Amino acid sequence: SKNPSLKVQDEAPVPPPSLPQVKPMEQRGWWCCW
Repeated sequence: SKNPSLKVQDEAPVPPPSLPQVKPMEQRGWWCCW
């Protein structure tokens, strides 16, 4: 672990591929419309 930045990236959670482009705010608006 010589590079702390790399470690941080590894620890950072990766977003699910289910909705990579869909944002939580946009989803809320969509649900509101429904």
